[in-house]
Amino acid sequence: MITLYDRELSMSFAYHRLFHPKSIAILGGHWAQAVIETLQNIKYSGNIYPIHPHKKDIHGIKCYQYLKDVPEKIDACFIGVNRYKTIDIITELRQLDAGGAVCFASGFREASDDADSANLQDDLIRAAGDMPFLGPNCYGFLNYLDNAAIWPDCHGGHHCQNGVAIISQSSNIAINVTMQKRGLNIAMMICTGNQAQTDFASLIRYLADDDRITAIGIYSEGLGNIQNFADSVFYAKEKNKPVVMMKTGQSQKSQAITITHTASLAGEYQAIKALCQAIGIGFVDNLSTFIDTLHLAHHFKKLPHHHLVTMSCSGGEAALCADAIAACDDIIAYEFTTDDIARIRPTVNPLVHIDNPFDYHTFDWGDYDRLYQIFLTVMQSQQAISALILDFPTKDSGDDIAWEIVVNAWADASKKTQHQAVIITSLCDNINHQQAMIIAEKNIVPLIHIKEGIAAIEAFYHASQPARQYTYHQRVCQHITLREYDAKNYLRNAGFPVTQGSLCTSLEDCIKYLTNNKKIVMKTTTQHHKSDVKGVWLNIDDTITLQQAYTHLISLGDEILCEEMINNIVAEMIVGIHYDTVIGCYIMVGAGGIYSEILQDTVIILMNDTSDNIMQKLTTLKIYPILQGYRNQDAGNIGGLLDIIIKMQYLLCQADNMIIGMDINPLLICTDRVIIADALINL
Repeated sequence: MITLYDRELSMSFAYHRLFHPKSIAILGGHWAQAVIETLQNIKYSGNIYPIHPHKKDIHGIKCYQYLKDVPEKIDACFIGVNRYKTIDIITELRQLDAGGAVCFASGFREASDDADSANLQDDLIRAAGDMPFLGPNCYGFLNYLDNAAIWPDCHGGHHCQNGVAIISQSSNIAINVTMQKRGLNIAMMICTGNQAQTDFASLIRYLADDDRITAIGIYSEGLGNIQNFADSVFYAKEKNKPVVMMKTGQSQKSQAITITHTASLAGEYQAIKALCQAIGIGFVDNLSTFIDTLHLAHHFKKLPHHHLVTMSCSGGEAALCADAIAACDDIIAYEFTTDDIARIRPTVNPLVHIDNPFDYHTFDWGDYDRLYQIFLTVMQSQQAISALILDFPTKDSGDDIAWEIVVNAWADASKKTQHQAVIITSLCDNINHQQAMIIAEKNIVPLIHIKEGIAAIEAFYHASQPARQYTYHQRVCQHITLREYDAKNYLRNAGFPVTQGSLCTSLEDCIKYLTNNKKIVMKTTTQHHKSDVKGVWLNIDDTITLQQAYTHLISLGDEILCEEMINNIVAEMIVGIHYDTVIGCYIMVGAGGIYSEILQDTVIILMNDTSDNIMQKLTTLKIYPILQGYRNQDAGNIGGLLDIIIKMQYLLCQADNMIIGMDINPLLICTDRVIIADALINL
């Protein structure tokens, strides 16, 4: 019997042959020649075997007419032919016991308008069997550690002893990232294309076992099997390898392009972001922050907590830092203690106000000893990381010796205190490649642009969080909708607090219900968005108003729901459940009522979020101050809200539960209780 462990060992060996090949076969025309040029330029030391039916040599390397003519086992192969021939070649490579292949051709599942595309991708997977391949629709890989590559285009990387590994679904994005001039060591670049067989999960596990890889970056257009992905991230983090991810799909147009481009299910962007942060991934939304976060992970491995100090010699830069920190949810400006201020005060000019962001002015500009003492005493405080804002002059704008002094003083103070420190430029234009390399060699991370640099520190903090496992909960849609009355009965039976009421079919029934209650609510039962059709009548306490409500509501449907009127309401909230095909079930909580769509004030709660995680997320809502009792108003029952969410997590994790969607809106947050006033459930 083959166990999962045996399979992982087998795949690990196969990946080693593919990514560290001693022999490479190359098929195709122009693109194949480009692969050979790449191998020659990086000084690949293995054997290269061009396959061509007519040519005698390519770039001075002997050609072979057929794959079977190659005089040794093929470790890796570039397949640069059309999609139909690709399947035949994959079949032959497997029969020859090759180590793996790169499938360059497009026209597989990403070609959504082509009738054959999906079937061809399935045929390709079957043809490969257990032989690994990258793609289809991808360039291949660059192994800068061992000077090996299958890459048919330009790139900007270089040999290194260690560095970050990046996995990208987009080959062109991969090229762009290798061209970065920020001093980041890129050790491996692997493109996955459609992820037909080799996916993020398997590659993350493989890369995590390489001691030369310091961190793993992922550029994603779609994740595939989320359980395998989450398990692989857990494995990498247990190996002390931080994981950083950028995912497209914030806009509807981006999601549509993603589906067309890579044949991956994009999933809901905010839900995937929440999942990534929950399992300890540094999640970013742009390439600049992606590179900077990886740079931080490469140098520092872990950020122990989220307190930051920024320093600059300008009040304008300090203001930009304050705004950038305010835009973050999880980075906090460290507050200097009385002891900190007493220690720092003798090192700065008496006119300098000691605060964070810290504007140390230009009184000591160009004086190494004074700057060193200022930086040293600041770094002896209890922040996790310190950032110096520093833009460099161009070559034709004058002498840069003063800037060199600042860099040396900053780096020496960091070394002396063993404190994590970065330099951030306010503009990307104001640092060149050589300056970035010099800074990085001093173990100071160069970051670009204040807002994006501080966002990278926040993402690095997320990537530093402990590994957490995630369980995907499968659902099967039964296409059953429970409207308000039945949905609330379902929730009542599950132990949730819901409003009491009665279904009425006549005016007499409604009057009888009012007689037994001082004040009531009357609702239609046939409309989901009741407010759009004046389907909810509140505060009814007399028969005249009741008759008016009845006349209107009965015109909308045969039944009317009469309920008790709830008092002492502090806020209306929405709690929703959504089943996403990529990440499974999650809970959305936010400001509710008739303005929920306009306010867009929500957070996402995952199945593995703890009560502390949930409370932290709730505090980020704009409505949260109202729940606390804004401006001396009554506070809401926040503990009751937390109980509802935890109960919902428990309900969704039950094996027999098949909820795929739910809207509780509004959930009434009262001073003394929390109660469900309306609900809709999809099974």
